[in-house]
Amino acid sequence: MEYVTGEAGAPLATAAGQSTQAALLAIPTTPNAITPSDATDTSTLTTRGLVVSVGGTLAIRGTGAPSTTVSFTVVAGQYIPIVCSRVMAATTATVVGLGA
Repeated sequence: MEYVTGEAGAPLATAAGQSTQAALLAIPTTPNAITPSDATDTSTLTTRGLVVSVGGTLAIRGTGAPSTTVSFTVVAGQYIPIVCSRVMAATTATVVGLGA
């Protein structure tokens, strides 16, 4: 994983013992396949963003409101910098999760 650096190249996030805030600063580098499901969370994949490989409708549940589904149209090549808890079965787009 790569990390965002601050003044004089000092890392703002470290691998060992990093805080939640520091973890969010880490740049996602590892792709994870995501199969849309109404029953399986993406949180086990440590997803920090989604890349759309085939456009369509994306239906997700956020981590802050795990019972609320939000749907929107996405296009191929789009990057969505979001931490989501679930990609729902109503999704017609093909997405890849980016994580640590």
